[in-house]
Amino acid sequence: MSTLDVLSDPPRAVRSRFELAALRLADRWLRTGHLEVAAEDLLALREYFAGEGLTLEPQPGLVEKLGGDGGEPIEMTREDALLLAFRRLASAEARRREAILALTVAAG
Repeated sequence: MSTLDVLSDPPRAVRSRFELAALRLADRWLRTGHLEVAAEDLLALREYFAGEGLTLEPQPGLVEKLGGDGGEPIEMTREDALLLAFRRLASAEARRREAILALTVAAG
């Protein structure tokens, strides 16, 4: 079993409120069996996407428009936007861990 050394490999800094709220949101989803995006969660989602170079804009109804990245804007529900943010956050963390592993293996 390996040991995590936070002095030589400190955790990356939290960049958005969504990153702090993600565990709470995922826990609520697992406990209740459905996704629910509250107003404060939506603000945190918008902040997270802005930090990723994307915009999440409200549309009529309970729909949001996600744009940026040079592509065509996509309309999606708030719940779909939350799932996308979960995926992007998990993917970024997986890439970070792979890089750490590669450095550890290279160091021998």
